[in-house]
Parts: sequence; C-alpha cells; structure tokens
Amino acid sequence: MLAIRLDFEPFEMPTSLQAYPHSRMSYFKNVARARSIVRFCEYARHLGHAGGWVELGKRLFDRVSQAGGLWHLCGHSSRIEQLGLWRDLGELLDYVSGRKGVVYIPNGRVLEYLRAPAPALQQIGRAP
Repeated sequence: MLAIRLDFEPFEMPTSLQAYPHSRMSYFKNVARARSIVRFCEYARHLGHAGGWVELGKRLFDRVSQAGGLWHLCGHSSRIEQLGLWRDLGELLDYVSGRKGVVYIPNGRVLEYLRAPAPALQQIGRAP
C-alpha cells in the first residue's frame, strides 16, 4: 500500500490505497517493509497525519497529480458493505473523478499505457 511508482513487474502492480480503515501502525509497517528511506520520509512528511483512509487517499491522489505516478485504489465490495464504507468510498471517488490532465484507465490497460509511445497515449483511456 501507499505505492505510487510506475516501475513494477507486470503481475505486481502496487496498490496506493485499500478501501479499508487500517490503523496508522498498519500503514507504518507497510512503509517499513519497503525498506526505502525515501518512501518512509514521504509517508512521514505528507501522509502520516491523515485522519483516515479517505483523507489518505485524497493526499495520495494529490501527490500523484503533482509529482506523477500511478494512483491505484483497491477494495472488496463485501468488506465495504460489511463495514458500511460506501459513503466514504463515494466521497473519495467524487474527489478523484473528472480531473483535467488525469488519465482514468482500468487495471488491465495500465501496462499498455505505461509502455505506449506518447502519440498512442491519447487513445488508451478511451473505450474501443
């Protein structure tokens, strides 16, 4: 979690955020597992004080919008239903949707997008 990098193996796309109310300690452990000083500092400076997973998702999205990268949200509908997180998920999706300059693509097309030459990029976010 908390990953926004673009360099990853085809079957190892990192997740930026899970639609789940993890504790701050869970996020901290996740960052520590990456064994990256840069990632730890990034978390401490920009993300560590987020009030919850929705605010954290917004901050991560803003970070990707400013610095580049991939914002990848995942969630399980059964868990979202069980925990009553639909309203929170809606708030986050409203926040990230419809932004100019943002390419919205399904997971299956991410690698195609990342490997495409610049002129082809305009077509990838569109339905066939």
